[in-house]
Amino acid sequence: MAFGGILPNLFAIIFSTRLDLKHCYIVPCIIGFLIFIASSLLSAEADKEDEEFLSWSLSKRIGFQSRAFRQALKLKPLVRTLLFFLLFLAITPSFKDYLDYFYNFNADLDAYIEIIVFASVLVATIVYSIFLED
Repeated sequence: MAFGGILPNLFAIIFSTRLDLKHCYIVPCIIGFLIFIASSLLSAEADKEDEEFLSWSLSKRIGFQSRAFRQALKLKPLVRTLLFFLLFLAITPSFKDYLDYFYNFNADLDAYIEIIVFASVLVATIVYSIFLED
């Protein structure tokens, strides 16, 4: 999650300072096109593995997923990880809306703030995995 937040903001800084804003829209288009190409290259075996699951009714799929979720919650490390991130999200303040509303930051400063936020999530994840995980 943290890398997924850091990289797009770095690209936003690089492209917004070196390209015209209308040219910055080409980046998401290229990413979407690459995802389309990757999905078209998936093998047929991957579709066959999920064919039985996809043929179930919605209620049967929901029941299966809820049973799998309950089974997963029986694992103590998973529950601790879930609680850690829920507490982390609950106590970490987000000033983005406040800063966007009361101050007219340019896109670069906003991207830098987002990079700091996602880097702190990455550091928190590393600290958790080193010191707190069983």
